[in-house]
This record gives sequence, structure tokens and C-alpha cells, in this order.
Amino acid sequence: MEPDWAAPPIVLGDTVLLHGESLKVAGVLIAHAVEQRKRLGQPVPKKLLDVRDATAQAYAEQQRRHGDVANATALQDFTHERIGTDEAARILGVTRRHVQRIARSLDGHQDRSGRWHFDRGQVDDYARYRPLTGAA
Repeated sequence: MEPDWAAPPIVLGDTVLLHGESLKVAGVLIAHAVEQRKRLGQPVPKKLLDVRDATAQAYAEQQRRHGDVANATALQDFTHERIGTDEAARILGVTRRHVQRIARSLDGHQDRSGRWHFDRGQVDDYARYRPLTGAA
């Protein structure tokens, strides 16, 4: 018998109950839609972000309950596409050095080797709102 987390979605009237792999697949698809809209410069509806975050939270909780903490971050990692200094510089239209100078403003994180990593959404937002503030 399959464990309950591997069960298919359940339809209850106008509600769909997702769990197991169905929850993960839905979360990955929603996260992909969010990232695609950001890349295309389209607005991301707050409801879509809320569903993405709720799906990631539910999947992480499900993994914790089943003792699989290593997989709990799989969906969360997907929802926040990480990019390096070169890609951030390209998006912002500035030099690598300038990206390193403003890394904290971009909520960047430096690994043990000294390389900076950024959330693509944060960089996209910074690029979009920078002209409003006059900041570089």
C-alpha cells in the first residue's frame, strides 16, 4: 500500500486538496509562473504570490511530518531562483563591482568562497524600482 503522501489530489466540490507529490508539482508550477512573469516584466498578482508561499509552506510542513527534512527545502529553493554577480550586473545594467558594493541592498548572501548570491526576484524588483528612488 502506498503511503498517504503519495496519494493523488482530492476534489471536494469546488476545492482541491493537494498533498504529497501533487502538492510539490503544483508548487513548482506556481513558482515557475511567478518567475516567468517577473522575467517578462509583468506584474505578479499578490494572490499568486500568496498561493506560491502557502504551497511551499504546506509542502515543507508535510516533509517535516514525514521526517524528510532534506526535501523540505526543495520547493523553497525553486521558488527563489538564485543568481550570481554576473547575472545581477546584467539585469541592473551595472558592473560586477557595483553589484558587490550594493550587495546588501539586494539582500545578497556571500558564500565561504566569497561569491555573492542573489534572489532573482529581489534583483528584478531593485531594477524596476531604482528609477523611482534615483538610486543606482
